[in-house]
Amino acid sequence: MTGPLVRRIRADLTLIEDERIFPGATLPACLCPSVITVRFSRSDIAGEFPDSRGPDCSVIPGNSIGFDGRKSSSEVHRVSMINSPTDNAQCVLKAADAFRRTWLTAGVDEPLHTAVILGSGLQGAADKALRHGAISVEFAKVPGMPVPQVEGHEGQLATGGELLNHCVLMQGRPHFFEGFSLAEVTFPVRLLAELGIRTLIVTNAAGGIRSSLQPGDLMIINDHLSLVDISPLRKPTEFGHIVCRRETCWSRRLLDIAQKIETTLRIHTGCYAMMPGPNYETPAEIRMLAALGADAVGMSSVPEAIVASQLGIEVMGVSCITNPAAGLSDHPIDHREIGDTAAGLESEFTHWLERLIVALGNRDPG
Repeated sequence: MTGPLVRRIRADLTLIEDERIFPGATLPACLCPSVITVRFSRSDIAGEFPDSRGPDCSVIPGNSIGFDGRKSSSEVHRVSMINSPTDNAQCVLKAADAFRRTWLTAGVDEPLHTAVILGSGLQGAADKALRHGAISVEFAKVPGMPVPQVEGHEGQLATGGELLNHCVLMQGRPHFFEGFSLAEVTFPVRLLAELGIRTLIVTNAAGGIRSSLQPGDLMIINDHLSLVDISPLRKPTEFGHIVCRRETCWSRRLLDIAQKIETTLRIHTGCYAMMPGPNYETPAEIRMLAALGADAVGMSSVPEAIVASQLGIEVMGVSCITNPAAGLSDHPIDHREIGDTAAGLESEFTHWLERLIVALGNRDPG
């Protein structure tokens, strides 16, 4: 075979992601990744593609790969998926139905209107809810739901029990720096909207740029900078069409409510900058962000907020300041230390979050 083979197919395939095999999986248009890896047999490469309901895609051969220490006779291919808004919407509906069925089976049938996305090291609220009878569903068991692999992101949704009436907690999130497309990163937000969510709280661990932001503080986001050079709203559209949205994604009303919550934590407001990752920023980049007006920096939250706002969801963002940003201290940044800092304030953060949910009208405090 000379040169790259590019062929459009419709096929049921076995998917490979980071050398993890999911036998018998169907190529999912609903994931809309920019690139995934697919395993074909040589007969498939010759053109013997089975007729099925799989989506169209372009196939470019790659190198062979070994499984369990043995060389595979199949070839690995990079597949560029066609991003179909229709297929994505259908997959959101399927995922929402899967969650509803699971929750109904467990006796949870109350309407949902508030969701919280829990960032790195901030999983304690979900753990506490689960100890008080909440029901959880793993992302991996839901069609189309991207599964995060970053330490500290469990990858499940929890609701019900004594603490989560009308509220759902998303324990972990997929990140752009993990290789997920922005369509995948924001898929959970579209799912939450389909489940009836009208208020979304996104949380994250962030590095402090402004000198008054110290590890252990919270910063409520009042604006953002995005250094990711594409928009999560980008899609095929008519020539000249511009997607209009609010001046800011971040709700002033929710910010005002959050600032009134009693807590021993120090609460600030400020501008959050999203960098693409996965590497931490350089000191020069931090100086640039400071000059642009950023107060804290992280690698998430902005795409989710943009899509949620476009869907009519009221959004609030909370950054847990876990470390000084690069170049602002004598110590190198370490992900485990960031997790340890977040874990150190997890208890008080959980209490603050519970009070915030109460203030938003979900339930009386216990």
